[in-house]
Amino acid sequence: MKKNIFFLLLIVSTCIQAQVYNGTGGGLPDVSTSDFNLNISTLSPSTLNASHGLKKVCLDINHTYVSDLNISLISPSGNVIVLIGNIGGGAQNFTSTCLVDASSDLIGAGTAPFTGIYKPTEDLGNINDGTSGNGIWTLSIRDDAAADTGILFNWSLEFDTGATAPFLLTSSNLPIVIINTFGQSIADDPKINCNMKIINNPGGARNNISDTPEYDAEIGIEIRGNYSSSLPQKPYAFTTQDISHNDSNVALVGMPAEHDWVLQSTYNDKTFLRNPMMFDLARDMGHYATRTKYCEVVINNQYKGIYFICEKIKRDANRVDIAKLDLDDNAGDSLTGGYIIKHDYLEAGWTSFWRDSNCDTRTLDYNYYYPSSTNITIPQATYIKEYVDSFEVALFGNNFTDTTWGYDRYISQKSFIDYFLINELALNNDGFKKSLFMHKDKNGKLKAGPIWDFDWALKFAPWEDSLMSGWKYSLDPCGEDVLFIPWYKRLLQDTTFENATYCRWQELRNARIIDQNTFFNTIDTNRIYLDEAQNRHYNKWRILGLDSGSPEVYPIPTSYDEELNRYKYFFDKRIQWIDSNLTGHCYLAPVDTTQPEDTLSITYNESDNRLLNIYPNPTNNIAYIKLDNRYAIHKVTVLNLIGKQVYEEMINLYSNFYKLDMSEYATGSYIIQIEDLKGNKFIKKIFKE
Repeated sequence: MKKNIFFLLLIVSTCIQAQVYNGTGGGLPDVSTSDFNLNISTLSPSTLNASHGLKKVCLDINHTYVSDLNISLISPSGNVIVLIGNIGGGAQNFTSTCLVDASSDLIGAGTAPFTGIYKPTEDLGNINDGTSGNGIWTLSIRDDAAADTGILFNWSLEFDTGATAPFLLTSSNLPIVIINTFGQSIADDPKINCNMKIINNPGGARNNISDTPEYDAEIGIEIRGNYSSSLPQKPYAFTTQDISHNDSNVALVGMPAEHDWVLQSTYNDKTFLRNPMMFDLARDMGHYATRTKYCEVVINNQYKGIYFICEKIKRDANRVDIAKLDLDDNAGDSLTGGYIIKHDYLEAGWTSFWRDSNCDTRTLDYNYYYPSSTNITIPQATYIKEYVDSFEVALFGNNFTDTTWGYDRYISQKSFIDYFLINELALNNDGFKKSLFMHKDKNGKLKAGPIWDFDWALKFAPWEDSLMSGWKYSLDPCGEDVLFIPWYKRLLQDTTFENATYCRWQELRNARIIDQNTFFNTIDTNRIYLDEAQNRHYNKWRILGLDSGSPEVYPIPTSYDEELNRYKYFFDKRIQWIDSNLTGHCYLAPVDTTQPEDTLSITYNESDNRLLNIYPNPTNNIAYIKLDNRYAIHKVTVLNLIGKQVYEEMINLYSNFYKLDMSEYATGSYIIQIEDLKGNKFIKKIFKE
């Protein structure tokens, strides 16, 4: 009898192992998505989990340029995982290619033609989430670029015991964003309605997945971006909504209330810092730039890694603070603003009269952003077009430097100088051709910005040299996917603009707003803050050491610390090069790079100090104060906003770090003043929740 039971168990065990289902293929046309369905109805047991779940995916594809392809698998419950994403360069074919979580060979580290067994981009285990495996499975293959096509010959799914299970995020020191799409797939248009929770406990307390959310309501969400949307970790745009799915202004993670937001992925930035640091720099220079907050994201119970929530660029009192244009604002002063325009890929807008003689069939195209192309009236569209046309006529005219009839009457010189310096510091090609925003207030001049999109910048790209040299504004405008605006070539032919640019650079250097040590301290502070989450992120996205996003030169760092060290090296070399090559004259004292750092004695104020870091800010408990490591904290003073001293302590230890307990302080803003041994003062504002 025992033998019969043993054999029966053996038969049952054998029956539930290695169930293989084969799918059919078809053509893979250019720049389109091809979906191939496989209907499974006999999987037993049907529940997908680690005991018995999806264990292997195999496919055969002929394609002449495999890095054009993004290949995803969609389960019957709507769960989506990226199997293969833009890998293999210009080579061909996936031949008898199988994907298994247990493989030690990353598909992203392989070379085409791909043959054999690899670890997929995302673990197959994310599919084994307790839902049913019976139903329609979809292999979705997107071709992202023109000129190459292919064919899927066949594909298969294998289910077996000993499968892997999803990673479940339980807690984080970062805010946690949880999105439930109720089985819907998020597309790039239109938005779908779903639920979002944000767990963001006050005072920097740890966030647990079971904690009460600060936000738990409806959102509309869609994939956003151009190149970034082709990467495995998707960026999203979302709107906060009320129960009826109407736009609802909400304050999220400490940012002012609004309803339009961006959930920005970090797949193309292994430091996580490029966009947030440049946005911070723009604000330190006196301009609006989108605020950001790091978070970890879970979508339909799948961990998606580190993102940052940020503000979408739009007209708002707390964002681009310009006058509102209504449909009846069609004459007089009210017609003069406010406007936001953009130079980017061709969208609704107008074409400049300017042509480059080397590519005179290509055009500069300006887009209506606010008001949008669907809301702008004919008089408003005509006004902003004619304003920019008049600026370009003056700029390219013979008397362009004339203070009465030249370009200066049309633009805010300071905003254009700062926009130039930020994008040149970052070696940001895109800043001079696309995602290039400008705005104009009522009765005001045209201003450059807000800045946007630095995930291709601040990198060791193949087209840069090791010294991070050269200027981006002067590149051949015809050699890019979108024409470079020619404005800065002309502006810098004006010695007044050239000298003002040089003078502004010296001012920013003297104030240490643009400074190697300032940037290094910011990087180090964020390294501590992101340390825990980056381990989870890179366990999810195994891309350290790989050329996984915009191109970078080898050797590519294989650890997070190596990534940050290379990022620091970029700033060091780039600042040195600009110091030596920016031309002009200025009456401000230049940065004295020969003076020993320990002899400097400068008083800093809130607007120009980046040597002092205070975090978290806002806080409701402890504030950590970190001074540049060249200085030691001697005295800590806390003042309220009317200048009354509420706390002071003399520090005898030679340290640049201090822990300030603010748990008993009343809610409101305070001024933290730090004094070092030589009397240098460093001041920053902090908000106590």
